[in-house]
Amino acid sequence: MKKTLVLSLGFILFWPLLLAPGQAEKTALRFGPAAGTALTYGINGQVNVSGKDFFGKDLTLDASAQGDLRLAVVSPSRDTILAGLTTSGIEVRAQLPSETQSQTLRTTEGKSLEVVFNRMGKVMDIRNPDVLAQQNVLNFSIPQILRDYFPAFPAQ
Repeated sequence: MKKTLVLSLGFILFWPLLLAPGQAEKTALRFGPAAGTALTYGINGQVNVSGKDFFGKDLTLDASAQGDLRLAVVSPSRDTILAGLTTSGIEVRAQLPSETQSQTLRTTEGKSLEVVFNRMGKVMDIRNPDVLAQQNVLNFSIPQILRDYFPAFPAQ
């Protein structure tokens, strides 16, 4: 019994020393598409909300978005991924109680939005927002979509 306890205690105390320094990095899950990888994300969503305002008047809000984002990986590094993002248009529509508002979110033709992602797929930086061709009628934008809702890259 005494030998088993000593052996177990020794194994627990010295286990961290048995691991190679870089071994944890080899087993960490990271997202890392290679340079030249092209990904297309389809966006298709709809929200329907109804309720009453403070005066008891019925309020209904219907909103929808439909389109696609095309992403081309330019240069991955150890910690980040630089990608060019383009879209021919994401149609966003909101039906308010008194009116319908709509807008199309898109990039300027022939230009891509340069986006830097970390290895978890979160947006770190948007380098050239001037390539976005849009009017913010609904106070909704491509950078907001990227920061709030964009999915992580598929694992390789």
